[in-house]
Amino acid sequence: MANISSKVGKAFEQDFYKSCPDNYLLVRLKDGKGYGKNPADYILLTKHGGYLLELKTTKEKRLPRANVRDHQLEILAEASKQGLHAYFIVNFRTYDETYLISGDTLQQAFEGKKSIPLEWFRENCRRIEQTKKRTRWRYEYPFL
Repeated sequence: MANISSKVGKAFEQDFYKSCPDNYLLVRLKDGKGYGKNPADYILLTKHGGYLLELKTTKEKRLPRANVRDHQLEILAEASKQGLHAYFIVNFRTYDETYLISGDTLQQAFEGKKSIPLEWFRENCRRIEQTKKRTRWRYEYPFL
C-alpha cells in the first residue's frame, strides 16, 4: 500500500495534469517497476517548444534535498545548461504556494545544503498561480 506522502504527490500530479490547457499536450512519463529511472514526470509540448517537468510537493516550509532524486536533478540541470526547457515545479502545500525553477538553478541552490527554505523560492522563483476548486487545485501554466 502506498504511503500518505506518495498519495499526496500523485494528487498534486493529477491536479496539474487536469489543469493543462487544451492547446498544450502533456505526456506523463511512466515510472515504477520495469520502466527504469525516469528523468521527469511529464513532457509538455506547446507551440513555443517542449518542456521537461518534474513535480515535487512538500508539507514543510522547505524543500528537503532528500525529496529530489539525484538522477532527476542531474538530468534536468544538464538539460537547462544545454538551453533546453527543464523545470521543477515545487508545491508547498501547507502554504498553498507553487513555484517554477529551472533544473540548473535548483542544483546550484542545493550546493552544500540539505534543504532550501520557502523564503528562498519566494525571492528567486516564478510563482505559479493556483486556484482551489472545492477540494482540489487548478494550476495556471506559466509557459509561453
